[in-house]
Formats: sequence, C-alpha cells, structure tokens
Amino acid sequence: MTQLQKLFSSFGHTSRCLAGSLIGTSGRAAEFSMIALLVFFQGVLCPAGSLSAGPLVMVPEQTIYNPGTHLEVLEDREKSLTIDTVSASPYAAAFTPCREKTPNFGFTSSAYWLRFSLTGDMSGSDRWLLEISYPLLDSVKVYLPREDGSYLEKTAGDLKPFADREIRNRNFLFDLPKNLLNNLPVYIRFETESTMNMPMTIWAKEAFAEKNNHAQFGLGMYYGFLLVLAVYSTLLWLTVHDRNYLYYLLFIVSFGLFQVTLNGSAYEYLWPRLVWWNNYSTPIFVVASAVSVGFFTRSFLVTRENCPRLDKLIQALSIISMAGIISALTGHYSLAIRTSSLMALLIIFTNVVCGIICIINKYRPARYFMVAWSMFFLGVMSNALRAFGVLPANFLTISGPQIGSSMTMIMLALALADRFNIMKEETIKLEAQYRAIFDKAAEGIWRTSADGKLLLANPALANILGYADAHDILQAQPELDRIYVDPGDRERLRKRLFTSGTIANFETEMYRKDRKVIQVSLNAHVSRDDKGQVEYLEGILTDITGRKKAEELQLAKEIAESSSRAKSNFMAAMSHEIRTPMNGVMGLTDILLNMELPEQHRKFLTLIKTSADRLLNIINDILDFSKIEAGKMELEAVGFSLREALTPSLHLFRHKAEGKGLSFNWVIDEQVPDLLVGDPVRISQILLNLIDNAVKFTEKGSVFVKVELHGEAGENCHLHFEIRDTGIGIPLNRQHQIFTAFSQADNSHSRRYGGTGLGLAIITELVKQMKGRIWIENNPEAESGSIFHFVLSLPTSTAPAAQPPPPKPAKKEELLPANLNILLIDDEPINRLIASEMIRQQGFKVSEAESGQQALELLAGQRFDLVLMDVEMPGMDGFETSRTIRSREKRDVHIPIIALTAHAVDGYREKCLAAGMDDYLAKPFEYDDLLEIISRHRTKRHDTPDPSPTEKPQDK
Repeated sequence: MTQLQKLFSSFGHTSRCLAGSLIGTSGRAAEFSMIALLVFFQGVLCPAGSLSAGPLVMVPEQTIYNPGTHLEVLEDREKSLTIDTVSASPYAAAFTPCREKTPNFGFTSSAYWLRFSLTGDMSGSDRWLLEISYPLLDSVKVYLPREDGSYLEKTAGDLKPFADREIRNRNFLFDLPKNLLNNLPVYIRFETESTMNMPMTIWAKEAFAEKNNHAQFGLGMYYGFLLVLAVYSTLLWLTVHDRNYLYYLLFIVSFGLFQVTLNGSAYEYLWPRLVWWNNYSTPIFVVASAVSVGFFTRSFLVTRENCPRLDKLIQALSIISMAGIISALTGHYSLAIRTSSLMALLIIFTNVVCGIICIINKYRPARYFMVAWSMFFLGVMSNALRAFGVLPANFLTISGPQIGSSMTMIMLALALADRFNIMKEETIKLEAQYRAIFDKAAEGIWRTSADGKLLLANPALANILGYADAHDILQAQPELDRIYVDPGDRERLRKRLFTSGTIANFETEMYRKDRKVIQVSLNAHVSRDDKGQVEYLEGILTDITGRKKAEELQLAKEIAESSSRAKSNFMAAMSHEIRTPMNGVMGLTDILLNMELPEQHRKFLTLIKTSADRLLNIINDILDFSKIEAGKMELEAVGFSLREALTPSLHLFRHKAEGKGLSFNWVIDEQVPDLLVGDPVRISQILLNLIDNAVKFTEKGSVFVKVELHGEAGENCHLHFEIRDTGIGIPLNRQHQIFTAFSQADNSHSRRYGGTGLGLAIITELVKQMKGRIWIENNPEAESGSIFHFVLSLPTSTAPAAQPPPPKPAKKEELLPANLNILLIDDEPINRLIASEMIRQQGFKVSEAESGQQALELLAGQRFDLVLMDVEMPGMDGFETSRTIRSREKRDVHIPIIALTAHAVDGYREKCLAAGMDDYLAKPFEYDDLLEIISRHRTKRHDTPDPSPTEKPQDK
C-alpha cells in the first residue's frame, strides 16, 4: 500500500466515523452523500479490495480458526442500523478492516457490527461452530446469509434467558452452515453496557468438544480449589477466632462468585433464569471482593499502626465502592461496573503500597502478601495481553486469571500460616516471659480451689512461707486455717472476696512453716465459669514484714524530726523572748556605765554586765547546738589570714589569763601557711572555746597554745592545734564523755565554774564538719592538767585574704557629723528607751514610732537619714513597713533601714534584706555595735538643713 493509500485509509476510517455521527443530526441525505463520496475516493485512489479485510480461507487439515484479522467493523452510534441497512450500499462500503485478533472497544454506548466471509474447504468437519467467548455481552445477533439473499438471524446475550440459547454453553455458540464458502458475508451485531470485548473463534465440533472438556475440567479444578480453601478457612476461623481468616474467607467466596459470573458458568449452572441478577451481579461481586481484600489488608498488615494514612484511604475507598452496588441495584449497570472496577483497582494498588511499606518495616508476613498480589497481576496481565494479541493463546495465557488468583490465594494462605507461626512464636516467648516472671517474682503467686486446696504456687510463695520450693509446698498442702494467725481474718477475706469478686491490700499475719509470724498483704480475685460457678481463687501474697518495720522506723524518724523541729522552733522562740529583756538589761547597763557613777555602783554594774554576757553566751551556745542537731549549721569557704584571725583573740585571752595570775603564751609555727580557705569565724570559735576552758579550769601555772603543720596532701595542709594547761585535769574514765552534750568531767564543776557543757559538744561537731578530728590527753609535764588536740585539713589560698570589717568606733568624735536625723521604730518601750538614749548620747536626733503605720506617717512629713526598724510588731510588722517605704521612694532617694531584732537564727538576715532592709543587728547589741552600723549606713545628706515638722521636703 502506498503512502497515499495509507493516508486515505486513515481518512476513510475518520470519514466513516464522521458519517456515523451525522446520521443523527443531518438525516439520511448527509449519510448517503458522505458514504457516496467515500466510495468514490476509494474507487479512484485505491485498487479494488485494498480496504477489505479479505475472506478467511479454510483448509481441511485445520480445525480452529481465529477470524480476527479477517473481520470488518462498523460503529453504530445511534444503535439504529439494521441488517438490511448495513448489508446494502452505501453502508456495505463503510466497514473498515479490524487490525486486531480480538476486537475490544472498551466501555462504549455504541453498537458495533462485524462481518467476515469464508472461502476454501470446510470438509474438515461435518459441523462448524462460531464461539464468542465473552459471556458479559448484553446482546449478540448473528446474521447468516441465505442463497436467496436474505439473512438468518440468531440471537443470544446475557439479557436473554439461558434456555433460549441455540447451544447451551457458558459462552455464545452458533452453528455455521456450509454455504458460507461462497464468500457471502456473515454479519454480527454487538451491544453491551460492559466492555465491548469480542473474542471470536471458529471451531470444528470435535476440536470444540475437546477444548470444552479441558476448559470444564480446568474450571472444575479451579472452583474445587476455591471450595477447599473456603472450607479450610471457615474451619480455621471457627477454631482460632482470628478475623483475618474471616476476611480471607469473604475474599475467596466473593472472588469465586465474580469468576464464575465472569466466565458464564454462574448463568449456566447457578441462576440460568435470573436474567436481571446475572446482568448486575458482576459489579456487586467486584465490590465485595475489593472490600474484603481491603479489610483483609488492614487486619493482616496492621495498617493502622504501620501505615495509618493508607489505612484511612482503604477505608474511604471501601465506602465509596458501595456506590457500585447501589448503582447496580438501581439498574445503572454501566456506572456500576465502571465505579466498581475503578475502586477495585485503587484498593488493590493501595494494598500493594501497604505491602511494600510493611516489607520496608521488616514485617515478615508482608513478603507472602506481596508475592500473592504479584501473581494476581501476572495472571490478569497475561490474559489481557493474550486478548490484545501481544501473547499467543495457550493454556497459561487463557487461564491466567484463574492461575494467578489461585496462586494469590495460596500465597495469602501461606501468609496467614506464617503470621500464625509468628503469633505462635510470640505466644511461646510470652509464655516463657510470663513463666520467668512467675518463677522470679518477689511476690508469692498462688491459686486455690474454692474449698482451699492449693493448686498453683511459685517459688516466692514457698520461700515466704518457709518451704524449700514450689513442689514442696504443693505436696505439703498446708491447711489455710492454720496459716492465719487469726483464723477470723481468712473468713473475712473469703466473705469480701465472694461478695465483690476481688480484694486489694488485705493485710494480715500468717505463720511460716517454722511457726514464725510474718505480716503479709493479699490481693486476690475470684474466677467463675460461664454459669457463674467459682472455678478457683488466685492472687498475690506479699511479705510486708520488712516494710512494716521500715514504716515504724520512718514514723519514729518523723516523730524525732518533728520533735527536733519543735525543739528548734522552741529554742528560736525562747532565744527571741530572752534576748528582748536581755537587750534591756545590757543596754541600760551600758548607758549607766557611760555616766558618771560612784565606784561601788560602777562595780555592781560591771558584775551585772559580766553576768549578762555569760547568759548571752549560754544562749548563743544553745542556738548553735540546736542548729547542729537540726543539720542547719553551714560553714563558709572563704580566703582568710590565719594569723590575723587568731592573734586579736589570743591577745585578749592573755589579758584574761594574766588577770588570774597565769602564764599565757602561744606559738604559730613559721611553716604554717598564712593564707587558707575555710570558715575563720568557726575555726576561731573552736580554738577560743578550748582556750577559754583551759583558762577557766586552771588556777595556777600556765596555758600554752601551739599551731603547727602536721603534713600536706595535694593542695590541702593539715594543721595541728594544741592547747596545753596545768588545770584540774580530767580522769581517764571520764575523758570520752566530755565531748557529749550537757556533760562535764564532774558535776561539781558546773557549780564551781559554771557552764552548760555544750561548748565541747559544739566544737566537736564543728571539727567533724570540717573533716577533722579532736581528742584529749593528760599533760605529762604537770601533776595535773590536760592537752586538747584538734587537726583540720584546709586548702591553701593564693588570693589575698578577705579584709576584716572596719574597727568599731568607740568615740563620739569618730562619728561625724552629729546632725543625723534617725527614726526609731519599736513597739517595746524599753527597747525604744535604750536605743534612743544611745543615739542621743552620740549627739544624733532621734524620732520614735510605736508601729509601722505611725512610722509611715512620720516619713511622709519629715526627712530622715536612717531608720532603725524592729521586725516583730503587731499590725504592720517590720517586713511590710520596709516594703511600703521602698515602694514610696523616689528614684533619687534611698533611706537606709537597719533591722533591730531579737531573732538570731539562720536565714533571718536574708529575709530582712529581701524585704528591702539594708542591714541587720541582733538584740541585745552593744553600744559600739549600734554606733558602728549607724556610721556605716549614714546618708550623705547630713549637711542639708532639716525641714520643719510641718514643712514637707521639696521634690528634687
């Protein structure tokens, strides 16, 4: 064929399509004009017969023919053409050759006409059959030519009862007469709402019988296989109650029904008279197969966890698929088959994607799942490629869907079996884990019959009750009434257990095998059968003897801690209450001593002050001891000079010792580093307490203090402190007691020398907190006397030592200027009297307030250089008053506030500073202490004249 002929052939096909479309719009005139024009061009440009498919030549040796490439096709868009019309000119010339062995026009609303002719020799058989092997065609009409020019019409299709078929077969079969060899055309008209697929074969009757037998045998094997799988899955589902088998069963049944409907066997054997159902059941079974596969995939691959998004997509597609069933039931077959087919493809595609994801996630059963669907696709594709002529027609390609679906179901069965094996392995592992938990549990696990016979026990139960092992206690079968210390507890337990079905934390006492009493806690429940009868009792028994003892110890500890806190609170409260009157005694004494007095009065006042100082020291010792007992004694770690910290106090004790006629000397070895890191105040407290005792208990002789280097370890140096005296000494049998609280070597000493016996206990605890040690020995160089030793390990420092606080001013002229205006706030008249008198003796101006509210009124009308604030006041206390003062201050004004309080416990200074105060002075305070803190915090506005009481200061 020339290029022009090929072009015209294409044009001819297009023109015929156009002609067909014009039939319904322009009438018969357009139809005949178009066809006549086409016939003209065909006659002019193409040789005769070049557009004809040519007859099928038959030979005696051949029994099977495929007329596919000998077919000619005409599309009837309006479905209005008749045999008389298409067999006459010009429609006879409008047919085009079929280029495919199996014509397939997909979903179409048109009707199609096919024609072919035969020639040659038909003597190979006495009967020839035309088979159209697509049972889903709605209407098939075969027109066989007669010798008189008319046509014999034979009809079939799935819209006609099966009994009306010329030859009753699942496919459409028609007898072909021998007169067809005269090259007369055979016409076939097709119409369907399904896909327009027209596989045609001409058979000798012997060949068809053989083929039909093989096909029936293959279908029987296939359906028998499906039936076996369905029965097997049903039994498994009823046995193991695994819903995967239910979904698998539904898939087998629905897909099997789809297959038996698709190949026409259902119409032949199951419902030959149900025309409507036969026509519309196909999309219903497609949807049922797709939905059951979707549910199987979701359950089998656990898509909710492994691929949650695709899981939701499968659910959505399954719901949409129901539209196919609704369309079928309402008579819209075309919409139903298209919707169901599309949804089925999407669900299967989604299933495959889920399988790939699960394989990536190493879910083992997904391997069989993917192989199953790969087999399914291979089977369907092989049949499709055979239908389009790409693959040859043989057993594998013709039976591809059946083989593929069979392999799919086998592989899915293997996948289920593999999943079952995995579950079995997991069950074995879980059983092993539970057995290990059962055997290794610390609690006793038990099970008894309703009448109390022990049925099950773990090793822990045997151990708790004093038996060698679980076998031993099961053989012994101890009587439960004898196990309970109080048999009534068992009756109460059983009554509550049978009433409520469960019991928790039931505590009782039990006897072990050796009759030792233990405390236990029981948790139990009742197991009943379907009829509500008690099968057994089981639970957990826990030995709580140790826990009860621990709870008792904890309770005792809490009581002790509560007692300690109460004691600490009591000591703090007593300290506050004692310090308040002490402040009056000591303050008034200091005021009087600063006046001109007779010598005898001064002597008495000095004795009063000495007694007050001793009482204050006792109070301080009690507070330190309460801090140590409460664990609240905190040590500093600062750089300091050892010699600067100790020398002033050593000089003070020299004066005190010489006043008693004692020799007092000290030596700080040159090898001792001077710059150290530690708490200089507490180190001085330890040393000075020991020196004070040495001086106090020595009537004659000497006191000697020595500090030397005891060794070094890395950056730390070990300092050895020694205090040697020639005093009364301590007997060996009493030396171990002197470091305990409220203890002295002899009770008579407290009457003779005074003291509480707390000092050594306090310094002993301080030494321990500094990781040191302290001990005592007799003085070998004197008839009596003692040597106290203590060793401290302190880091050396290269940084300069912290500067000591400035010396306290003692003279009036050191506190210039004298025009300070001070506000004193205190609700105690005596405290106000003492503090105001001390301030006035220094030459300062002082205003008094009895409450916080009164102080705020004074501050609003006058300007003050400094505020002395009592903390504990009724109504508005010192904290609230300070916060109010700070909130009213302007940005360029700051009045120093000094707290005056009898609270001397840790944390109170920080609390005062947090409230806005600038410093803290504990009561009772010395005259010099008050003047020093005023001097340190006096404002720089002292040279500004004070406003009058009625004149408010101008804002700057």
